[in-house]
Amino acid sequence: MPARNVEWYYFQGKSSWAKVQQPDLEFKNWNIRVYLKPESIDLFNKLKEPEGDVEGILNELKEDEDGKFATFRRPMVKNWGRGDEHMTPPEVLDADGEVLSKDKLIGNGSDVTVKVECYKFRKPFKKGMGKAIRLVAVRVDNLVPYSREDYTPEQEKAVQGLDGQPKQLF
Repeated sequence: MPARNVEWYYFQGKSSWAKVQQPDLEFKNWNIRVYLKPESIDLFNKLKEPEGDVEGILNELKEDEDGKFATFRRPMVKNWGRGDEHMTPPEVLDADGEVLSKDKLIGNGSDVTVKVECYKFRKPFKKGMGKAIRLVAVRVDNLVPYSREDYTPEQEKAVQGLDGQPKQLF
């Protein structure tokens, strides 16, 4: 990874669809959707604003019945012009600053603090500079355990029928 100046920013809110311990293989990234607190919405909007000749971030705030949210991502692989380089997953900590156990998946509604790096880059095929953000780490401030209510339709279809089967004891 090339050396560059980065700034660190922190966003807080309620998580949804957290794929930070295991990547989203369809899109080849780790990601987490966060319903942002008002202060974090303000910060996000500030990063969207241009600074001199540097355009702001292109990420968008979206809104649904639960509020305004942003999706923070980290690619599994990045190419800086020297071939593909595998990126490490984001760090995931519990409320005490310890590494969150891989068997404790982050359920929807967990309170999280997300750390992102913000960096400037030269836009390809265009003149000028832009800013981008990339997910670096997540601290789970209040864990809501992952449950079957968080399943995608595909996951629910996969386990359908198992509840009615007798348990086998060895």
